[in-house]
Amino acid sequence: MITTQLKLHEIWNNNLPSSSSSLTPSSSSIIILSPSVVVSKDLDCEIEILSKD
Repeated sequence: MITTQLKLHEIWNNNLPSSSSSLTPSSSSIIILSPSVVVSKDLDCEIEILSKD
């Protein structure tokens, strides 16, 4: 598994649909961008991309 961490805005603003704008930085959530990519937003406002490659 390859783990890469990106800053919140790098994905939140560029890759997520506008419907996700209701999510707040203080909330915890997991978003599936594709069958093999899962984005998990933690309480530190960072996004972790987990790739099964």
